[in-house]
Amino acid sequence: ETAISCPGDCPCASKDSFCDPDGKSVHWCNAGKLSLVGCSAACGTKTFTKCDVDAVDGVEKCFCKQCGDGKCSFGESFSSCPADCACTDADSFCPNATTADICQTSSGGLKAFTCSDANCQNANLGASLGCGTASDGTISCLCKKLGCGDGICEGNESTSSCPADCKPCLSNADCPLSTQVCLATTQGCAPADGAKYVIKFLSATVPAFDSSGGNWDSNGTPPDPYVTVTVDGSLVCTSTTITDSTKPVWNFACPAVKIFATSTVVFDIRDDDSAFGSDDMDGAQWSGTFGGILEAGGYKGDFNTAKISTINFSVTAQ
Repeated sequence: ETAISCPGDCPCASKDSFCDPDGKSVHWCNAGKLSLVGCSAACGTKTFTKCDVDAVDGVEKCFCKQCGDGKCSFGESFSSCPADCACTDADSFCPNATTADICQTSSGGLKAFTCSDANCQNANLGASLGCGTASDGTISCLCKKLGCGDGICEGNESTSSCPADCKPCLSNADCPLSTQVCLATTQGCAPADGAKYVIKFLSATVPAFDSSGGNWDSNGTPPDPYVTVTVDGSLVCTSTTITDSTKPVWNFACPAVKIFATSTVVFDIRDDDSAFGSDDMDGAQWSGTFGGILEAGGYKGDFNTAKISTINFSVTAQ
């Protein structure tokens, strides 16, 4: 029995207090009886925040706050009221990806830290991974650990030599960093820049006539397309020739070659006229940096000369 269920037997006590459904008032014991009091009036000069259960005594009451009263009340924090509240991990935050404002136990206040490689190296760690949430839930400047066990598959590490870092991957999405690619040969992740890649030409679409409106071949037959690939000025491979076709399908894979993001890659489609030499098909060529191909996960689109409508190919890290 309580003062609520049996007021005839039980005097009103603090445990009988409860918040009104409107969330802005509280039923509390006054002179042995329950009275309904609006929280705004009960807070007086303080600011009403909400009616809720007090974690200290378990009594439902109006929560009021007033910065400067010496109590870190509900709704107050170091950020909103440093006069009452100490600085805790909950107040730390990342203004951007390169800096963190972190609470210092010695001063009790926020201190800005630059999440740079230099600061990480001063702590005998690797490169900076930027500002973010650490494994313990606190906001921190994250630094790369050195060696096997740092969570990054790199260098001569592999799925066999360092399984803690090099977990088997099926695609680039399985790699922990956006700057890594999944190697088809080992199913391990490695830096994309400078890895070995296999470029496979799948198909293309070429116009039925040359730029003058004439036939590609003197006998009136369609062209005989083939494609060459150069990386930084060196020829990597030459595909097979597809006879008499405006929609050649090659499915031809070049040998693996080391390519950097800044490497210049050139695809050049030509018409093979064995008796008369090779026609460059009016300059049907695409040239660009390999980094652009990596970001798109492969290239499929118009050549810059508009002589070839599309060329389809895949890029696989080895």
